[in-house]
Amino acid sequence: MENGESIMELNKNYLGDCFELIKQLPENSVDLIITSPPYADIKSYGKQINVLHPNNYNNWLMPLIFDFFRVLKPSGSFILNVGDRVLNKHRHPYALDLPGIVARETRLSFYDRYFWYKPGMPNGSAKRVNNFMEFIFHFVKNVDRIKWDMDRVRETYAEISVKRMKSKMNIYETKDNGEKILSHQKTGKLNPKGKTPDCLFTFPNNSKMKGNKHPAPFSIDLPNWFIKALTDEGDLVLDPFMGSGTTAESSIRLNRNFIGFDLNEFYFEESNKRIEPFMKSSKKISKIDSFFN
Repeated sequence: MENGESIMELNKNYLGDCFELIKQLPENSVDLIITSPPYADIKSYGKQINVLHPNNYNNWLMPLIFDFFRVLKPSGSFILNVGDRVLNKHRHPYALDLPGIVARETRLSFYDRYFWYKPGMPNGSAKRVNNFMEFIFHFVKNVDRIKWDMDRVRETYAEISVKRMKSKMNIYETKDNGEKILSHQKTGKLNPKGKTPDCLFTFPNNSKMKGNKHPAPFSIDLPNWFIKALTDEGDLVLDPFMGSGTTAESSIRLNRNFIGFDLNEFYFEESNKRIEPFMKSSKKISKIDSFFN
């Protein structure tokens, strides 16, 4: 901070430790935090990055999450993509423990959980099924003020659902003696903008993202979905583990502002190369403070 003001610019990546960089952001300044931290004890992210053992993962992440509450606006959301793993023949519970720890130890509310089905190479065994799923946890600062526009992410109805909704359905009422009698018939109502999505996402996995040099990039469909649903044009999106720049590209394409952090210089440079063509047509605001004043 400098005289109580942020020195950060919007629509820019910053090279450094997100645990320190986030302290430069003002309170109530971010509309959406969406990120996927380094995997626990699995991937290599470069010499500068410590790969955490699952036993230590949540303790490592929690100080950053405390700062997430500070910088989020009252209407803001925090979307966390995290996987889990098998360790010493047991599925380690650190990922399942995390939402409870956040709900108990911070003022963030655990709003929902989603599942990302991302098929890849078989990873099961004679005594363990294949695991093609990761978690997406959704936290909010204030459940009564959450910004959410379902119409932006509605999906096309399946043909069989349309037929079923157009058919007449029998509605019964139960008499005092327990006998059910036909009361009336009605047809279902289709939302003209599409059906409400469910909690299982099928965004493409990194095996379909050719040319990406990051060890664990996520599909741009993931930030696209949540940015559309949880922010408006001109809002600010933060990714403290920016990696290959997927969140930044998504934000620019959807006319949102972004700020990104990454500790790995190589991925920082690759991210900047990726978003440079989009930045030429984006609206730049010099300092984050001017964005709110």
